[in-house]
Amino acid sequence: MDRLPWTRFHWLVVIGLGVSWILDGLEIQIVSSVSPVLQERRALGLSAAQAGFVGTAYL
Repeated sequence: MDRLPWTRFHWLVVIGLGVSWILDGLEIQIVSSVSPVLQERRALGLSAAQAGFVGTAYL
């Protein structure tokens, strides 16, 4: 298998996977940043368990 040619298709797959990995990391960062705000009384006043469930359901 190591003698198979590396084509443009392979580069597109690697780049696509890399971009989706970066976007997934950013999405998790956004959810973890928003969770404490949702727990504030001025916002929705969710409990920690409810905020965790919302983040889990979103992801």
